[in-house]
Amino acid sequence: MIKTYRTTIVFCLMMSCGLAMAKNEPVIRFLSIADGRKLIINEDMEKYHSVMQAKEISVKTSGQVKGGDLVSQRTAAMAYYQRGILAFTEEEKTAMTQLVKVLHQGWAEDYPLLAKTPWVFLKTDGSFENGFPHTRSKAIVFSKGITAQTVKMMTQMPEVAPMSLGKLYYHEQLHVLQRIHAERFEKIYSELWPFIKAKIDLSHPYLVKNQLQNPDGVDVSWVFPIKEAGKADRYITPMIIFKPTENPTHLMGDSERVALELKKTEKGFSPALGADGTPIFKPLTQEKAYVEAFSGTSYFYHPNETFADLFPRIVVNDGILPMSGIKPNYSRTSKMAMKVLDDLRAFSKVQFGKKRKK
Repeated sequence: MIKTYRTTIVFCLMMSCGLAMAKNEPVIRFLSIADGRKLIINEDMEKYHSVMQAKEISVKTSGQVKGGDLVSQRTAAMAYYQRGILAFTEEEKTAMTQLVKVLHQGWAEDYPLLAKTPWVFLKTDGSFENGFPHTRSKAIVFSKGITAQTVKMMTQMPEVAPMSLGKLYYHEQLHVLQRIHAERFEKIYSELWPFIKAKIDLSHPYLVKNQLQNPDGVDVSWVFPIKEAGKADRYITPMIIFKPTENPTHLMGDSERVALELKKTEKGFSPALGADGTPIFKPLTQEKAYVEAFSGTSYFYHPNETFADLFPRIVVNDGILPMSGIKPNYSRTSKMAMKVLDDLRAFSKVQFGKKRKK
């Protein structure tokens, strides 16, 4: 049980910012096992399970689904995901609700469009997606390990929890918002950042075989122009693919973040091919211009991830820390990284703030 004398500290954090608990209460929903099983395979907003490939199915189900034709594997994978859905305990609901109420106040004033979206949670046993937090449709998918960590933090250190867990919760909620307000986020990617949204043909057999979909960045139609003095413009797209091994077992350890070289076509872009006919790519970290554009984060393998990593830092520094009387410390933040944050803050207020464009 969450002790009331400790959680009083959390409530005081909100009151110190002059925001009454009864004002702008967040909407929070915890999915039942039945509802969770429906949502985890729902593709109303985007395709996911129906376009999985054999290698990623095996890894994402911890090797429990493999063999047979691809259609059968996809069907078996969906059933496997559904079996991993759990019910929330009352203790988890209480802890997560108290935390989200604080996080809500952290961005409600500056970014009301984001704050008005309900927080919907789905709990798993951690048996799929390697137990990583992610989202599906309009819900945040947390494993039992994360919900237990939330209970522990809110019980033992409630005054620290919004700062230590806040970035994770905001990160995942932003992935939900990226689906709901896709056009507003696309403006950030293509107007603040230099991405070009375009059709990219990724049907090459090598890319299909080694495909590794990010559940929070399924749309990979983002082209990044590389401009170098005295040279013709180049085009790349960031992506995650499996390393060339036949039996990968881990989503992170057996994958690599690459810059896929592209060439323009009449219909958009397609992979540039080497002499052996395979797509040309290299580690994403070797594209200096790309890395510098997103200074301060290593989550630059998809614009959704880049935003979801950088923006919570802004919210925690601007909205959460002041509640506890802590001044943000930017002493270790480079000028380049600081500019990335400042530009993102200003542009985000236009997209999601009180005076946002319609």
